Amino acid sequence: MRKAFFILVFICASLSVVWAASFEDSENGYKLEYPLGWSASKMSEEVVKGNIFKDKITGVQVRIYDKHNMSLDSYSKWFSSDFIKQMQDRWGGIVKVIKRDNTMMAGYECIITSYDFTRGDGQLRFLKTYLFDHTGNKVYVLQCGTTMDERTVNEPIINSIANSFSFTH
Repeated sequence: MRKAFFILVFICASLSVVWAASFEDSENGYKLEYPLGWSASKMSEEVVKGNIFKDKITGVQVRIYDKHNMSLDSYSKWFSSDFIKQMQDRWGGIVKVIKRDNTMMAGYECIITSYDFTRGDGQLRFLKTYLFDHTGNKVYVLQCGTTMDERTVNEPIINSIANSFSFTH
């Protein structure tokens, strides 16, 4: 019993995440926190505004889109369909929706969708999107991914990054 307790304590301590810094994009009006061992950079691309990443295969991209006067729910359904098409066109393979939730996250209305992606090259990926509604007909999207093998380690960290999201204006 005592040995099992120490093993459990060791596992719990190993899973804890040390938060290193905040990433703030004052130009686009949002802020996120990310853990030690991850990096962040502001992007100058037209759609991708920020990139928070662990390595070349695990990360969170911040994107900002116009909702075209759609409700967040309607936009989310359109976005998911378009996202699946873009991923399959780029990488081949099959993307399937695992789960979709309408919720409040970090105090904001948010739609979270998880995807299982078997790429054309056989690589298994876990993808997740968080859509945050913003006034002024904008939606802020956190587009996230990791390998399926690393999902159990990285998904809680990705969730914590998303839960730290806040609008700064």
